[in-house]
This record gives sequence, C-alpha cells and structure tokens, in this order.
Amino acid sequence: MVISRMFVQRRMLSSPGLSPIKPKRFISSTPRDPPPVHQPAAQSTETVDGAHSAVGSPLADGDDTVEYCVQSEGVLSRKTRAKKGHANKQEWKRNKAKQNRMSGKSYMGVHGNTYVSKQPRELGPRCCCKLSQKKNVLKCSEFSDDERQEIFNHFWEELTWDEKKLYVTSMVEMKSVKRRTGEDRDHSRRNTSLIFSFKRNGTKARVCKEFFLSTLNLGEWTLYSWVRKSDESAGGCSIPRLKSVRESRNQSQVRNYFTPRREFAVNFLNSLPKMESHYCRSTSSKMYLEPTWQSHSELYREYCSKATEAGIEPINRVTFVEIFNDLNLSLFSPKKDQCDICCAHESGNYSTEEYELHQCRKELARLEKQKDKVEKKNVFTMDLESVLLAPRLQASALYYKTKLCVHNFTIFDLKTKQGTCFVWHEGEGGLSANEFCTIVCKFVEDLATLEGDEVIIWSDGCTYQNRNATLANGLLSVAMKKKIIICQKFLVRGHTQMECDSMHSTIERRLRNCRVYVPADYVGVFEDARISPAPYTVHYIDHTFFNNYSTLNYYRSIRPGTTTGDPVVTDIVGLCYKPDGTVLFKLSFDEEWAPLPEMRACRRKNATAGTDIVQTLYGSSLPIKTEKFLHLQQLKTVIPGDYHNFYDNLHHVCGAAGSAKCTHIIDK
Repeated sequence: MVISRMFVQRRMLSSPGLSPIKPKRFISSTPRDPPPVHQPAAQSTETVDGAHSAVGSPLADGDDTVEYCVQSEGVLSRKTRAKKGHANKQEWKRNKAKQNRMSGKSYMGVHGNTYVSKQPRELGPRCCCKLSQKKNVLKCSEFSDDERQEIFNHFWEELTWDEKKLYVTSMVEMKSVKRRTGEDRDHSRRNTSLIFSFKRNGTKARVCKEFFLSTLNLGEWTLYSWVRKSDESAGGCSIPRLKSVRESRNQSQVRNYFTPRREFAVNFLNSLPKMESHYCRSTSSKMYLEPTWQSHSELYREYCSKATEAGIEPINRVTFVEIFNDLNLSLFSPKKDQCDICCAHESGNYSTEEYELHQCRKELARLEKQKDKVEKKNVFTMDLESVLLAPRLQASALYYKTKLCVHNFTIFDLKTKQGTCFVWHEGEGGLSANEFCTIVCKFVEDLATLEGDEVIIWSDGCTYQNRNATLANGLLSVAMKKKIIICQKFLVRGHTQMECDSMHSTIERRLRNCRVYVPADYVGVFEDARISPAPYTVHYIDHTFFNNYSTLNYYRSIRPGTTTGDPVVTDIVGLCYKPDGTVLFKLSFDEEWAPLPEMRACRRKNATAGTDIVQTLYGSSLPIKTEKFLHLQQLKTVIPGDYHNFYDNLHHVCGAAGSAKCTHIIDK
C-alpha cells in the first residue's frame, strides 16, 4: 500500500507496550518542503482507520511529540517537534545570521529577493596619513599591527552591538569648528569637527578618520549614524542626517519624500501640543508631547483614525515613527536616575580607578545622609515633581490642545515623615532660581527652631534649582535672621534617590483615575494621596508669593576656585551658612568644612541681618501664550461651566484696549 504523504503522531508511554498510532492529518498534494531524511524502515501494521502503526521505531524520552512522515510503504521519516513555548530561538537561522553579523562573522544576508553570502570582517589596511609622520598631533604610525589586531578583536568578539555603539561614541569627540577656509566658508553648514582616538597604554591617542574606520572595519555611514544618534540623545543635533545606501540608490524615493500621505502625517504631528524639556531646556531643542500619549502605538492608532476620517490611506508604522524622529520629537517620560559613569564602566569605556572613586563618592554621600537622618533633628529632602497638566481628563479633545502646566515642589521631613507641597501654575510663576529660593527660604523661616539649631537640606545637584548663588544668598539671609545654621548637601549625580520621591509616586498613583479641571483641583488630590502617618500639607501659591532674591549680593558666585583647573560649582557637595554671614563648603564628605573664598569684588562688606530686604518678584500674573489661551477656551466644551471663569481670566497677550471685551474668549 502506497501513501503519498501522511503525518502520524505518537505519544510515548512509560510502559513497554505501544499504543496504536492515530492519524494526525493527510495531505494528498505534492509536499512543498524538501523531503526529510529517511530513517531505517520500521514495521507498520494497518489499523481500522487506515493509518499505519510503527513497531520498533526509535522513541524519545519523556512526553515529547514524535512525528513520522510516511513517504511509501515501509519507509518512515522521523521528525521531533519542540513543545509549545519551548522553542530555542537562538537556533533559528535568522537569529543565527543576525548574531554572526553583529560578531563580524560570515552570514547569509538578503539582497532584494535573493540570499547573498557576506564575508567576515577583517582588519583593514593602514592609512597613508602624512600628518602622523610630520607632526605629533596624530598617532597613527605609533600603533603596531598587533595593537590594531587587538583593538579589532576586542571590538568584534567581546562587545555586544549596543556596547559597540557606546565604544565608538566614546572614542569620537565633537568640537566646534575653529577655522573655516574656502570661498564658501560664510555659508558652510558644518558646525562640528570629529576627533578620533584609540586607547593606548591607558590614554587616548588621536588618529585620523581613515585609520579609525579601517581598524574597526566600519563604514562611514555607520559611524556618522551612531555619533549623530548619540548627539541627539544628549540634547543636541549638530551632525546633519546622512542618506543611507538604500536612500542614495533609490532616487525616486528621495524625490517623492513629501507625498500627500507623508505630508498629512507631518501636519498631524505638528498639530499635537508639545512642551520643552524639563531638565535641559537651555541645551536641548527636542520637544516632548504631553503625557497624554504613552507609546508610539497609541499615537499611531490615533493618526490612523484621523487619516481614515480624512480619506487618506495611512502610512505604515515604521515610516510614521521615522517622521516622528525626524521632527525631533519625543514622548514625555519622567526622568530616571541613570548614572552615565556606571553604564560606561559596564561597557568597558571607563577606567576602574575613576569608577571606584565615583563609587566611593556615592557611598560617602549615602552614609552622610543616613548619619544625618539618625543624629540630627531637622533633616529634609526636596525635589520638583515632573510637570503636571490642567485640565487632566480622558476626553479626546485634549489630545490636540495645549494645556496649562502645573508645578509641584515637594519637601519631606526625614524625622516626622511629614510631606509639604508647594503648587503653582505657569500663569503665576516660572521655574527660575528665584521661585525655588522663595519656597525654600520661607519654609525654613516657618520652622520652629531655636537660636543655634541646625537645619540640613538634601537635594540633587541641579544648578538652576538647588546649587546656585541666588539660593545661597537667600539661605544665608535666613541663617543670619534666625541665628541658625543651615546646611545644604548634594547627592552624587546618577544616584539621587531620596525620600521625597515617595511623595511623587504616591501622588501619581492617586491621579490615575482622577479628573482635574483647574490647577486648584490638585490640592485636594495631593491631600488625599496619603492617609498615614498624616496627609500631605499643600500650599497653593500665586505670583504674590515669590520674591526676587537675586538682588542679594552677599556672594555673586559660589565657585570655590578662581582660575582654570580649580574646583567649580558642580564639584561642591555641601554648603554651610553661618549666622555670622560666612559660608563654608565641602568638596568631599570625608573632608572638613572650609570657608568659601571671599573675593572683595564679589562679597558685600559687613553683611548683617536687616539689610537684606527683597522685593516681590512679579507685579502681576504672568501672561501665557495666546495660542495656549485659545486652546484652553476651546476645551471649555468638556469642562463644567463652574470652571469657565478661571480660564476666561487667565492673563494672556491680547489686543483688546481698555475695558473692551477680549476677542479670544469663546462664549457658550
């Protein structure tokens, strides 16, 4: 009896007897896959169902499923399938080829619709650099062939793909162009110069680009792509985008870059409300979408819905994300403390000595904070929560409208576990050093302290917020006025987890299912966020609360050094303000306090309490952008009427003169 193709499934039994084989499926057509390797024939007996049971077939241990492909009478081909959910993905041909490609080995690639064998990467030839022979600037000629081979082997055999990117970006330094030559130098688009180097005997030795690429056997496009993405993640974008080989080859794609479908996607993304970076506004041009959008998938689904309504076929998700990145946009996500030094050391791009020094500084700061927590009476941590928005609803109308930014500065008492929140919106104050200085100084002034008491405040080292001359002068003024000692201490960058962070997480959990129509609604949410040991104390403040502490000139600078190479402001780990008007500083927690240098041109003589009168920072509320005011007016359709008066009275730029009614207000 001849059967064209039949699969028979058989379960292994622990008993020596064999059960009849039940037919799994029958396929009468010609098989598409190559014929499997035949195994020695096994006796088969025909059952009532017309299937064949194999006798004496090799059996697997356990409960594995065994399949037999019956090609002809008396000939069986055995095939064992993996259990469901237990497939070894590392053995897949595609993953093997990917791993070989990332390791520099030969692999089977795809070129169009055909498979192409890719040759393994090998060490490239030396450069013909004349500068390394004439001058000492480039060290290309100092590297021996063995050293180049060692660098090549370390790069392709020991590093993962992400570590390769980090290694390249750490060996390429970007500097501003010092000199421009040529007739078109005034119109050159070049903003930076790339400096290439390799480590040799523990130090970096500069080499030319040809030597760098040849030693690592990297393409120029790959190099610029990695460096450009690293520059974008750091907040800049000084390297222009280069065309890939595929883009250069497919000129029609480049010509049709702005098709109607693509233009609709660009207009959709431009219509979404955006905000600046919370931490690096001065150094980053990247704009962030409001927290309404949690993922690219959610954003793409909304785009598809709008494109369908407009009668336009949506572009694919990959192209949509590409346009999203080209517009220098990013989804909003709260900043997490990730230490660059620790990540670089794990990748082998940071020396062990410097890493151990960094770990020592981190442990000293942690021990110092724990010591203050146990031994001292008035110990606080403070930080600014990620930006909040008002109104905060689930209505789809909010997706395309800019909303009012709300700020929450939190202070946590390590002894009593009491949390205090200071809440204001962008129409009542900004995020300058004066706002934070006012909050901290008034908080310390309201503390029930006695003469000679010590108040310790822990925070991160954010310069515009915590470590600046404005806050230093303000705290010095409070110390002289109340006859107390105030100490500011800073945690190491990348390791700034504090107790006040628990307030932020507690508030975020409480906000998950809450509706916020106006900024004042956050007050009730914050108060209800915690019950034990006590609810948070919340202060809802306006522009009359803030003072201008920048007029105090006790110290115009808190930098410990004066010349190049001396310690700078970011090296300070602690500041101590004395009642006698002096300021002490520390560069390490295992050192003693030292007086901050008194430069006569910078320090006001005979600083005493009573002469530090500060004025109000703002004479009126701050105007918001006209576009934002219009968007808030349009959102009144999803906001109860009791709250409309708040949005109608927001200060904004308006052309209405005198008592004339504002033309931007939208009535019901």
